[in-house]
Amino acid sequence: MTGAAGKGGVQEAMTPGQVACWKRQGYWDFMNKSSSTCQMLPRSHTQVRSNFSLLAAALLLALAGCASVSEPIEGNADCVAPLVRLQTGSDSSCEGGSEHAWPVGMAAGDCHGWRATDTTGREHDNSANAIQCNADGSFQFTQYPDTLNCDGAGTVKVYTADTCEQDTPPTLYTVAVDLSCCTDPESAACIVGRPSVGVEGAQLTLNGEACAP
Repeated sequence: MTGAAGKGGVQEAMTPGQVACWKRQGYWDFMNKSSSTCQMLPRSHTQVRSNFSLLAAALLLALAGCASVSEPIEGNADCVAPLVRLQTGSDSSCEGGSEHAWPVGMAAGDCHGWRATDTTGREHDNSANAIQCNADGSFQFTQYPDTLNCDGAGTVKVYTADTCEQDTPPTLYTVAVDLSCCTDPESAACIVGRPSVGVEGAQLTLNGEACAP
């Protein structure tokens, strides 16, 4: 016999005396026709396997619908600049972590962006502008999460050479490991090159355009 579901209009072939009951949470259950109440009724192993397969398929479709694929980053921007280096990790003493080579000497409105994938496979976009060396030798910028274009509300961050700072989010700690291009830009220690992020596959941008290789 065929039992009709409620509002969802979903139909499924059922055993005699059973009709499909669709709960808002998205789980299959069964309704006793005589009592009109939702309750679990005995089912054969074949029914259990069939319903489990239906649920698994529905979950896979839901996950596929929720997955977001980022638009490819296009462009061929010249991102070469004097670089300073920060190191960020989870150790509160700033031991270990990944390095980020930051460009300096740009206009205050120029936006340095980076896209990287974390260890769980989640993709993150970040960007920063107002990147500058201060008179006291410190390094400063305004960082914007979830964007490559410096949109929204930013957080001002300031770093001094060899000083471990609790970062944002507070589970991260950052230290400036090389500010030569701030403290002595004419010295051989000041390296000029392309910005980089110490995460495999990371993509760098300048004002929303991909940096040239």
